[in-house]
Amino acid sequence: EGGKEGGEGAAKSEKKRKERESSSSSSSSDDNTSTPAHAQNKSKDKEKAKAVARARASESSSSSSDDEPAPVKKAPKPAASSKPAQAVKNFGKVQWLRIKGYPWWPGVVVSMAEVPHQDKAQVVNAKKPDSSLMYTFGDHMFYWSRIEELKEWNGKNHKDLVKGGKNGKLFKLALTEATEELEAPGSHRPISQSDYDQEEE
Repeated sequence: EGGKEGGEGAAKSEKKRKERESSSSSSSSDDNTSTPAHAQNKSKDKEKAKAVARARASESSSSSSDDEPAPVKKAPKPAASSKPAQAVKNFGKVQWLRIKGYPWWPGVVVSMAEVPHQDKAQVVNAKKPDSSLMYTFGDHMFYWSRIEELKEWNGKNHKDLVKGGKNGKLFKLALTEATEELEAPGSHRPISQSDYDQEEE
């Protein structure tokens, strides 16, 4: 009987030892399974922190670019006028002009830009001080007229000036061209050398 009790005591002791080992193993196993989850949570937290940092960096970059002043465009230079003749006083105005040895004659104020190239030198040399360059209708000549040598078209003496032409053919043609120029400005302007070149092309 004593041997039997001793054997049972040893068996119980061995059983307790195995239970402790089993409990220790289970606890270790639980710790092992919980560790990866904890590490995974930390990894997620790091990723979130990185994402937040990237978002802030992007916002900062966008804000700095918005604060930068937009490039200032230089205003285009005004194009040079293609019609320098417009600077001439009374340009295109039909008037009566006085030419020595002739009756008062219909003409129009023009500019040097409208003088054909081959005639420019002669016209420039004939210029008078304080005068306007006139182009006569009918005979199509250039003449420099001072203010006292000019009269308003359709002015108070217009009828008398018309009669003063003595009904000559060239004078009648001049009257016709002056009337047409008033109705359609530019219809009886002088033809410059550039206009000749364009017609030849």
